[in-house]
Amino acid sequence: MRTLIYWSLFLCVSLSSQATVARILYYNPQETAPSTIYMYVENQLLGEVNAALDFGDDVNLDTSGETIEVVFSPTQIVEGAKLASGLPTVTVQQDWEKCLIVVVEAAGNERLPVEAYAVNADAHFFGQSDFLFINGSPNRLLGTFGEKQIEVNSQDLNVVQMAAHRGEFLDVKIDYIRPDEDGKRRWMIQQGWRVMADRRTVVLSYQPAGRTNMKYFAVQLKDF
Repeated sequence: MRTLIYWSLFLCVSLSSQATVARILYYNPQETAPSTIYMYVENQLLGEVNAALDFGDDVNLDTSGETIEVVFSPTQIVEGAKLASGLPTVTVQQDWEKCLIVVVEAAGNERLPVEAYAVNADAHFFGQSDFLFINGSPNRLLGTFGEKQIEVNSQDLNVVQMAAHRGEFLDVKIDYIRPDEDGKRRWMIQQGWRVMADRRTVVLSYQPAGRTNMKYFAVQLKDF
């Protein structure tokens, strides 16, 4: 009986201390954000993140709490020091086995003008063949992907599960609505996309600095 109790305690500790495996994309800053930023958890440096057009290598995220607060800094801090307040932060749930983090340039934070989005990449939530839509703009997105309805609010994300449509080539029509135009729809995407059975697809929508039109960038992940 005592052996069973010890084994149960060991199993609980092992499960609770399992790190979340993350991949990070720092999407191509153009204006004021640096090309290299630094990622911290609990004031511990996890590594540098370079601007790119694809996700980087696996990073293990772990913490002593129930959530993992990932902080991005424009510079490294000396060992033992604390990060400045007000830096861009994103929250990762510790029970996520896999996680994707997308960092994009964004005005409004003088310390580091970026914003980060994190999504649970476990198979039941955002798995192979699924699409993640991230809206990094002040506008709202509306449209269709095949028979699926797409709606993503400003500075938000939405996972569209597409396992039932693996291998299909589907029409995509997505518009955006500016907050000052009383519902007027402007087109952003109008084409066809194939649902790849062995890949996750991330679609990032954004409004370039100094412009009013929208752009988007899509990237796929395999073997994650």
